[in-house]
Amino acid sequence: MFVGSQTLPGRQTSGREYFRREPIVITAGQIRDLQADFVQQHRVDPTPVQLQNLIDRAVTDAVLYREARFQGLDIVDPGVRQRLIKKMRVLSDRPSQSEPQLYRQALALGLDNDIVIRSLLIQNVRRQLTWVESESPLTQAELTAYFERERERF
Repeated sequence: MFVGSQTLPGRQTSGREYFRREPIVITAGQIRDLQADFVQQHRVDPTPVQLQNLIDRAVTDAVLYREARFQGLDIVDPGVRQRLIKKMRVLSDRPSQSEPQLYRQALALGLDNDIVIRSLLIQNVRRQLTWVESESPLTQAELTAYFERERERF
């Protein structure tokens, strides 16, 4: 069993689970699944280094998923919202309900814990991180000018 050390603070989201700063645990079963997926894709067992990379990726994805939920991306992302509404239309005995009603029901049923939604949210956070990394750091002159302009706020 491997334990990731990356965790994020929690928040309450629409009555759903509360994200605490608990460790991310990758179980032996999950490792077997990672290995099986690798073998299916590459037709060869992963090397120890490749297996460690798969585990690291699983931990990173879990951290990014938590961050996406923490930021409320699951609530504001229109792709996630539409997927949940579509799923609920299929499952509901009253598919003609309003979209907000279907969305709330989908959340209440835990339909937001699906691999496609999880992937969408992880990709959203990856995009945010890529954007942040691409920004060049501010110079001392830029910081000084900003503080001068915004002096009243500080």
